[in-house]
Amino acid sequence: MKLSEKYPEEYFNHWIAMFCANNSEFNNDAIIEQIEMYKSFEGEEEFSELKAELNSIIENDDLDKFIEIGKNFGWKEIKTDDLINMTQIIRKE
Repeated sequence: MKLSEKYPEEYFNHWIAMFCANNSEFNNDAIIEQIEMYKSFEGEEEFSELKAELNSIIENDDLDKFIEIGKNFGWKEIKTDDLINMTQIIRKE
């Protein structure tokens, strides 16, 4: 099943696209800044939906499937550990 079928709202896909467009480095500060930007642009409700989708992605063991999405948006050095760190920070907010 395609990720777009499994997660039709594509909140995390959108998050990754925004992150890649707005950040040249991957670090915790960039993630925190992106959270604030995401909330500002998309709103608190959509941020809550992103977190809910992340919970499903993690429960379904699909996180590593988003590596290719990151690469498609220009994040060439993306690793599963990067996504784990990112999702942990997002889910704590």
